[in-house]
Amino acid sequence: MMNDELMSMESSALKGFTEARRRGQPLPADVEMLFDTLGIMWDEIEEEYFNLNQVMADSINALIDEHGPQDSLEN
Repeated sequence: MMNDELMSMESSALKGFTEARRRGQPLPADVEMLFDTLGIMWDEIEEEYFNLNQVMADSINALIDEHGPQDSLEN
């Protein structure tokens, strides 16, 4: 539950920073440094901030779901 709340807060914050950047407002230097430390990047194509760690976790989970161990393995 706590993780879901944190993810929701992060998502809301990134949306706010994304909107500000789209309006041409630069990030304060300390926020930019924090984003670099946390792996939060700017997507030039989608024009939005994203959490690289979340993208990696989602990708790994999708690969495990698609190619992971199967219930009935044949020997």
